[in-house]
Amino acid sequence: MGILGRLKQSVEQLESRGDIEGLVRTLSRSSDDDTGWQAAEALGRAGTARAIEALCDCLAQGGAPARRHVARILGDTGDKRTVSALVRALNDSDRYVRTEAARSLGRLTARDSVGPLIEALSDEQPCVRVASAEALNDICAVAAAEALGRALEDRHPAVRAKAAEALVALGPASVEQLVRVIERPDSPARWVALEALARLGDTPGLLRAFEVNDPAIRQRVAEELLRSSDVDVLIRMLEGEVPSQRVAAAESLARTGDRRAVEPLIQRLAAGDDWFRDRIAGMLAQMGETAAVALVQALGDLDPLVRAGAACALGRMGRASAIEPLLAKLTDESAPVRCHVAEALGRLGAADHAPRLIALLSDCDADVRRGAADAITRLGREPTGPRERVQFLIAAGRWSELAGSEAEEVRALVDALTCTDEDFRRKVTEVLVRIGAPAADLLYRTLESGSADAREAAVQALGQVGGRQVLEPLHRAIGDEDPHVRAAAVTALAAIGNPDCIPWLLTLLEDEKDFVRMAVTEVLGLLGDGRAVEPLLRAFIDESEEVRRRAAEALGNIGDPRATRPLLRALEDRHASVRRAAEAALDQIERVSRKPELFPTGSD
Repeated sequence: MGILGRLKQSVEQLESRGDIEGLVRTLSRSSDDDTGWQAAEALGRAGTARAIEALCDCLAQGGAPARRHVARILGDTGDKRTVSALVRALNDSDRYVRTEAARSLGRLTARDSVGPLIEALSDEQPCVRVASAEALNDICAVAAAEALGRALEDRHPAVRAKAAEALVALGPASVEQLVRVIERPDSPARWVALEALARLGDTPGLLRAFEVNDPAIRQRVAEELLRSSDVDVLIRMLEGEVPSQRVAAAESLARTGDRRAVEPLIQRLAAGDDWFRDRIAGMLAQMGETAAVALVQALGDLDPLVRAGAACALGRMGRASAIEPLLAKLTDESAPVRCHVAEALGRLGAADHAPRLIALLSDCDADVRRGAADAITRLGREPTGPRERVQFLIAAGRWSELAGSEAEEVRALVDALTCTDEDFRRKVTEVLVRIGAPAADLLYRTLESGSADAREAAVQALGQVGGRQVLEPLHRAIGDEDPHVRAAAVTALAAIGNPDCIPWLLTLLEDEKDFVRMAVTEVLGLLGDGRAVEPLLRAFIDESEEVRRRAAEALGNIGDPRATRPLLRALEDRHASVRRAAEAALDQIERVSRKPELFPTGSD
């Protein structure tokens, strides 16, 4: 153990024995090095009168590094006996000692240090002024309000910020100081003071600030006055550029319950994002009868967003009289409108009209189907017919209940594969795999007569079903007229991993679509079959950089030495990505060639 380690151990031993005098001697001998600082920490933890006395002596007489360290430690002790020493340290020659002393006084919440801290707000060093403002914030001394008001105009921004925080902590006692600063046109701290006043939320003070002849300041003050009950003012605030301001204005308008607020709120259903429109709909619903008639009329608005928002609000309002007008919008041309209408009917308990909602389970829009399923569930009218039942379970996301084998159920599942949502398709495929043979037969037929989207989805599902029985249908899909179906067939055959598919895949290296060629080069590398080496070598002349890169990677994965010379030539490819892939492939082949044989020729 080195000398520093032994000294550290010595300090730890002294502390464990409670040897305060030993720690004091260590501090006095080594106050400016690590050992002395550790002794100071130990004395601070001890907190005895003798320990505090020794630390205060060090603060007065030690070297600058030790004084800084001790000034911080004294604040951590929580001992008010240290206050007088820390107050004296506010006049220390070292600025960092003064800074730590101010912070410690703040942590000690020493009210008898307020006067010295106010004086320290004028210190020549910004760090000391910042620390003093922080300390006055911690102490929350009303007597410091005027001095903190002056500090708001300090030349250093950090001091201004801390002074503002301290004034906010003082509450109403600071309002007069803040307003005075805001009213001075030449004050550099107007905005700092304004933000502090805004945080206080003092209405009389804000009203005085609103009279200031500065448009920007008046706008900011307006944001804080949005709880006003003046409908005309709040309607104007709805047109503000700041989203949070618009929401606050809408909330305030809704709380007034004034009929004049209804139409402006309805028109805001066409503005902002989904979250904003949802909030507006909720506010209109809370207005109840005041907004009911206008919302029914809004179902016929030219803007689909207004119609959707009106349906949402009527559903939340819970009035049965809205059911008939809502039923008329189940065939609206807009999917969001149909979705919100379905959800509203569910909320309103329109059980007699459940067949209309069940019909929506075959809607072309996934959100509409989901909304219809939610409404049907809420009404307790789940369909019982095989096809409608599957459509309902799919729309409701109740995947664990989908395992039937009736033809209509399977057909509904296969139809659902054309959804564009990847996670949704994956879940449908998992169900089809569980069903097994009945599902596979229908997928085969889909490959023969379905749309391009349906064929692509069927190919992807067959790749998950797996087994030799799906190889021939996938072989046919390799020659499909749609390139996306061909690319899906490549991925499906890769998932199955049967070597019999290699010759079929090789034919696609000449496909007209580069994304199909990319897919097949990657898959050939994953399968690692030597029959692909020569065709992959020819891919080095492909016009697509990505195909050439993937071909190099595939050859590296296969590890056949025949690819060495062509890969060396690929090191001169005009694209860096191809060169890097070729270099990596050569390294792979070299590693394979160096791998020792498990049973060398001639071994016993």
